[in-house]
Amino acid sequence: MLTLEFFGILSAGFLLGLRHSLEPDHIAAVSTIVSRGGPWRRAVLVGLTWGTGHTLTLFLVTLVTLGLKIAVPATLSRFLEIAVGVMLAVLGILILKRVFADGLHKYNWDHSVGAGHSHGKAKHVPQHRAPFLIGLMHGLAGSASLLVLVVASMSSLTQSLLFSLIFGVGAMVGMALAGLVMSVPFLFASEQRWLQPVLVLAPAFISIILGLNIVHSNWASY
Repeated sequence: MLTLEFFGILSAGFLLGLRHSLEPDHIAAVSTIVSRGGPWRRAVLVGLTWGTGHTLTLFLVTLVTLGLKIAVPATLSRFLEIAVGVMLAVLGILILKRVFADGLHKYNWDHSVGAGHSHGKAKHVPQHRAPFLIGLMHGLAGSASLLVLVVASMSSLTQSLLFSLIFGVGAMVGMALAGLVMSVPFLFASEQRWLQPVLVLAPAFISIILGLNIVHSNWASY
């Protein structure tokens, strides 16, 4: 039964999910995809797709750990964090690889920013499979362990699963809004040429640096 008290808990879960989506590693991962260009609607869809993968993993982790009454080993949690760090570094490296292979101008701005600047087939239109898989990976990492600790204190498995879903919805909304905000500079980039290399290269370098830092900090604790 959805009591007023539990409704308040669900509202808090939504806000926590909203805040959780804006953690640096989440933003860094999605920004590497958004930096490939495209209309704002695509950036929002990328954020929603990331959130869908993230929510799915959180729901399944909650179901398995609480349903079977098992805990996530600390070593496994650190290993998954390292995997996320590697993923972030690889995403950034792939951006740099495409830039050097295609040239900075052709990589993003000739094909992706808008209909008025399209001169051919869009080679690097973001694929929604990528943000979904990234969301799955993020859900498996430390966020899943943290959520399980919260929902474990609830009175029933049903309430715990409902909380994890609401938390995930908050993360979906948060990342969709983040995608929208990240797409705004692209509206001005075709006129402000100096923004073009910044919008492509900055997310790549940030993703690499953040990924390597995550790997280093978790590797040191093994």
